[in-house]
Amino acid sequence: MQRLVGAAATLARLLPVLGWLLLLAAAAKVALGILGRTVVTLAASGGEIEFAKRGHDRALHDFIAEVGRQLPGAGRPPA
Repeated sequence: MQRLVGAAATLARLLPVLGWLLLLAAAAKVALGILGRTVVTLAASGGEIEFAKRGHDRALHDFIAEVGRQLPGAGRPPA
């Protein structure tokens, strides 16, 4: 009986540490959520590829704009 009560007391002593760890994990998740994520998915007949970066990635936005300009009929006046 003493071992059982001792194990329960040990688990009770670990609860605050577990709570702090969960709080730190939640804070990290919130910080990453605030940063955001830029995702670009290119699909072709053979499959698709995904590019992802944390935060606002200017290079990916420029890439999207350039691909959009190269598409047939995208944003061009009729010739």
